Amino acid sequence: MKDQDALLSVIGRIYDTLLEDAPEQGWLDGLRDWIGAGHACLNEVGASTRWWSCSRFSVDDRALGDRFVREPDYALALEQAPVMQPVRLSAFVPVDDLRRTDMYQELIRPMQGGLAAVCAWRRDRDLHALTLCRSAEDDDDFSDEEVAALRPLLSHLRNAVRLRARLLALETALSQVHAALDAVQDGVLVLDAAGRVRHANVSARHLLAEGDGLRLEYGRLRAARGEDDRPLQALLQATLAPRGALHGRRGAADPSLLPGTGDALLLERVRPRRPLRIAVAPSLGGARLLDGDAREAAIVLVRDPDRAGACTTASLMALFGLTRREAELARALGDGNSLSAAAVSLGITEGTARQYLKGVFVKVGVDRQPALVGLLSALA
Repeated sequence: MKDQDALLSVIGRIYDTLLEDAPEQGWLDGLRDWIGAGHACLNEVGASTRWWSCSRFSVDDRALGDRFVREPDYALALEQAPVMQPVRLSAFVPVDDLRRTDMYQELIRPMQGGLAAVCAWRRDRDLHALTLCRSAEDDDDFSDEEVAALRPLLSHLRNAVRLRARLLALETALSQVHAALDAVQDGVLVLDAAGRVRHANVSARHLLAEGDGLRLEYGRLRAARGEDDRPLQALLQATLAPRGALHGRRGAADPSLLPGTGDALLLERVRPRRPLRIAVAPSLGGARLLDGDAREAAIVLVRDPDRAGACTTASLMALFGLTRREAELARALGDGNSLSAAAVSLGITEGTARQYLKGVFVKVGVDRQPALVGLLSALA
């Protein structure tokens, strides 16, 4: 019986390293050593994908492996493996038959393969497989006990592969969003529910580094001048507070300090420059602007009137998670068009425009068209 404590250690290592860069080789090294294989591979075979990762391989073996995983016969062999059920390759491809193939002589034998325990599963339309290999020339085939010992491992490995795929997709999407924010001329700061700045685009980092008008103190935004800081903090607190919290809650923001609906807060600067314009919009936390467990609660927009900028469709999509049509409608309204005129310019009916506008209100965090126009004017 394979050592179950050693198996638990392998499973624990899989989850411990899930967030590391390219942890798959470490997983496979542990599996190979635990089962007593020559090498271990993870594969993804799809209509247009041929991804694989392997335990420690020489450069020459890696080149052979790259060729091998693209062989149609290999994909066919994986297709024959039962789902979530470990099986010996020799059960459906006899070793003697395999040895007579060119693929074995040219690719498998030089990699010290030929005997394998295969575990397959599907995700969407792609086939995934764990393959543990031994040499058909020098080693014994995997025993019934060894194949059975792989069963407890399968669900954990499948889950880890799925989580890795989702994490990588989120990281890619997040990097694209951050790149879009960096392309925005205005400063953009993303705050969490506690009011801490969790992300700042390039323009915002430049403004904070100058410290003229706006600065960062212990992770929170402060106005450079004391007389401007009270209204700034009131605006941030009102935006971060749950709806209705301004009424009857001790320590709530003083409404008299808040700018009017749709207005931008002005922060004077020490140098002879025009004031910074600040607008704050609540976020529902669904725009995926932050990594880790934090969710965005507010987006602070900082316009430097001495620096050219534009409220583009792309920037609205990145800032608020709007669809392209929603962003185009918001821009049209921000330019002073009525809803009916904006609908005509976009080639849609006024009823469709109203449906788009409802989505804009939810994502931007306003409930009236004047408030939306006022917010957009801070970016104009």
